[in-house]
Amino acid sequence: MTAPAYDVFISHSNADKPGFVELLADRLRRAGVRVWYDDYVLGLGDSISSAIARGLAESRYGVVVLSRSFLRGGWSRHELRGLLQREIHVGKTILPILHDISPDEVREFDPSLADMHALDTSRHDLDQIVADLLRFLRGERTPGHASPPDLLDVHRLADLAKLGPAEVLKRLERYGTAARLTPGSGEVQLGLALIYLHLRRFPEAIERFAAAVQLLPASGRAHLYQALALLKARRPKGLALSEARRILQAVETAASLEPREGLCDLFALIIKQEYFRMNGLRVPPPAIDEHLRSLARKRIDRDEVAAFRDLFVLYDPRLLDVLAR
Repeated sequence: MTAPAYDVFISHSNADKPGFVELLADRLRRAGVRVWYDDYVLGLGDSISSAIARGLAESRYGVVVLSRSFLRGGWSRHELRGLLQREIHVGKTILPILHDISPDEVREFDPSLADMHALDTSRHDLDQIVADLLRFLRGERTPGHASPPDLLDVHRLADLAKLGPAEVLKRLERYGTAARLTPGSGEVQLGLALIYLHLRRFPEAIERFAAAVQLLPASGRAHLYQALALLKARRPKGLALSEARRILQAVETAASLEPREGLCDLFALIIKQEYFRMNGLRVPPPAIDEHLRSLARKRIDRDEVAAFRDLFVLYDPRLLDVLAR
């Protein structure tokens, strides 16, 4: 892979050039930083959109000078969308600087930006800002300026069970932003669906799982979680027959895609026991005993069983624990 041509892309509003952005770009360049800054790069007759696209693609990081005029701007918001997509797919990209704007104003515009540690011209002078940026670019990160944790880290319900309410909401905001920017990402749709399921927001969860299944048709976990969302934390015995069949079909699809996943047998067994058998209906094949034998040979994610337990209302609430032993 070709090394980036620039160390930083400075994204800013023209209104902030005098008195800050011009000085920042000059100080960084004189310190040896390869700076993409429109005044240095754009020539007469150049296509602005093409130059920005190349600059974003060819820069290691984006220094984003967030201000009220930045949030109102057209080109600046276009640049920010590009940098946020890079942050989602590549990792740490954005180095934010607040300029004559409060964190609450930034949070109102985009909560994911407010989660990032930012320099602030109301608290740091130009010398401090330049020094901190240079330390970061040279790999001398202090604890206060370390990269924020990647909040796109939800792959199963147990990942959420370990978090407090505030951390779950942070991930809801982060995944919501990611879904708006990259609606074609199945992993993002699946993560957002899991968060909605964890929060028992079942209509949103079902909608997002449907999108995830469409984008990730070979993901057994997507089909399995979709079945769990369709249950809506209700007692299986009270389902309509059409609902039970739809849930069981999703579980069977998951089992065909993930033949070593014991959770599929566990879920199928529960639906067959607590819906079909308890309602006096014929139990669809394979038989319950066959699921029990299959469970003994397969892996079981104990943490995930514990997370599932909160979304089942069973005639015998010990059933999940007993089956998963």
